[in-house]
Amino acid sequence: MSANLDHGRQQNRRTATDGAVTAGLSQVSAGAFYVATIGVGTPVQNFTVIVDTGSAEMWIPSTACSSCRAANKFVSASSSTFLATEISDSIAYGTGSAQGKLANDTVTWNGLVVKSQQFLLVDQVDSAVSTGFNGIVDGLLGLAYQNGLTSGPVHETLLYSLFAQKAITNTYFSIWINAASTTTASTPKDPNGGKLILGGADASLYTGNWTFLPLYSLAGGLANSAYFWAVAAKGLGFRGAQTASAGSGVSVIVDSGTSGIYVDAQTMANVIAGFSATHPNVFVLDTTSGFYTCTCNVAGTLPDLVFYLGVGGLPFPIPSRYYIANFKDACALCESVRVPCQVGDNVLNPDRNFHRLDINTKGSSGENWILGDVFLQTYYSLYDMGNNQVGFAVAMSGTNPKGDGVPVTAAVLKSGGGVGVTALPANTLGSARTATVQMPLFAILLIFLF
Repeated sequence: MSANLDHGRQQNRRTATDGAVTAGLSQVSAGAFYVATIGVGTPVQNFTVIVDTGSAEMWIPSTACSSCRAANKFVSASSSTFLATEISDSIAYGTGSAQGKLANDTVTWNGLVVKSQQFLLVDQVDSAVSTGFNGIVDGLLGLAYQNGLTSGPVHETLLYSLFAQKAITNTYFSIWINAASTTTASTPKDPNGGKLILGGADASLYTGNWTFLPLYSLAGGLANSAYFWAVAAKGLGFRGAQTASAGSGVSVIVDSGTSGIYVDAQTMANVIAGFSATHPNVFVLDTTSGFYTCTCNVAGTLPDLVFYLGVGGLPFPIPSRYYIANFKDACALCESVRVPCQVGDNVLNPDRNFHRLDINTKGSSGENWILGDVFLQTYYSLYDMGNNQVGFAVAMSGTNPKGDGVPVTAAVLKSGGGVGVTALPANTLGSARTATVQMPLFAILLIFLF
């Protein structure tokens, strides 16, 4: 534990960092997406967009997009600041895709204004995107690291534009996902899904010290210039069981646009083997779907799943109530820990009475992992361009969190470091995860960006 972090506990508490701007996040479809509202054009036209730290480009649908099931479509002729181009572009998300032409216009976000922001004005999406968005989501807002503050390479993110145009002075942002947020089939969107704080962090939304991990390239090795917010992955295991080591040079991408956690199949097989040495016959491989399963009567007794991250392999546990989701009358460990899979692998038969350890066995060892929203429910996350690092602190949950987290200061960020998390305080845990069988495929396929 660094001296700066200890000193931070002696200071007077502040909630949001000075000069920060807080944007509310809504949860959509049982954690399939977390969305914010942005404005584009003059006068402003509002759009609901997925907040995605795993991609860089921003896109919204145009009125010409007949395949878009968006509630809002951009009317370019109505904006006096719109600038069209003839440059075609497309984005592929595994089985989901969008295409259109690049454009520029003024973008507003919670009172912050960016002029001449580049984005993709989409005129066609495929059925996976159309079905996944389901008339609730309009587009996507990429917040990837994408070369950080380096001036030479291309920067597409609205985040970089906010810094470059001095709309915010602190070169970092933070995300809190409210684990107590819930949705239903009749109310698929909850406005209390979380917060994204531009240029700051809110100490009432987390507790304890920070742990900061330096960015790590996907090829292995420390990196100050990269695309993803990625850190080193060292191992994974159930608490009290043997830990399985990650492959050499494996990175884990911190991705708010992915609902689950993705791990390569070989590592997960080793995790199951280690756990089964002392808890035999708990998990069974369902060869039809390629997922490990366990019966409902043992699922509630499963221990924390611990990720060992950073070059030092620091621990970050996740409780079973977060990595297990209830699917109607059946139980499933779904949208949590898994590897890339084929279309349909995430569909659970509601008549089968088991929990599912959502790990597909088609992946190979050495593949990079992804930490999505299941992990981010447990940990408040901070994305620091100025110091090329990602920070984690134990998240609070609820409608009125009263965390006592160490405030974020320039000194805390510069000192970095931390020791990880050995145990999760009981008062931070939210409700168990719930979901419907018809989980949108697009939420899963957002990770196929690399």
